[in-house]
Amino acid sequence: VGTQMKKMTESYIWDKLKDSIEGTHFTRHEDRTTCGIPDVSYGRHKRNGWIELKAYRMPLELSSVPSFRNFKRPQKKWLKKRGKTGDYCFLLIGFGENILLLDWKQVDLCGQASMEQLISKALFFGSIDNISGLKHLL
Repeated sequence: VGTQMKKMTESYIWDKLKDSIEGTHFTRHEDRTTCGIPDVSYGRHKRNGWIELKAYRMPLELSSVPSFRNFKRPQKKWLKKRGKTGDYCFLLIGFGENILLLDWKQVDLCGQASMEQLISKALFFGSIDNISGLKHLL
């Protein structure tokens, strides 16, 4: 008997992320007044960073170019501006049962590159059940 896949949402990614990496303090941000602030901030081993979460409910074909309509320009701008200061800034994308992590230098690829190209640039690509694998990158 197969298990039914949980629908990929930002909340589901958050639920998996928040307790996945021992020694990391994650905080979820729901800032409706300041445009562009990422969904998650974290502290880990004297490093602080930010993670924007994006979720797609279906697996994406390798040749497809996802539109990233829900990844707004102010969000990209914020990640790049903060990343240039030296902060750790990432985009964590969930789709199907997988996640992929891009750093701030790669966010302009969103909406232009195919999934195959995004995966090749990713710092991490794998099952959401292996989200603790991000610990070496944060």
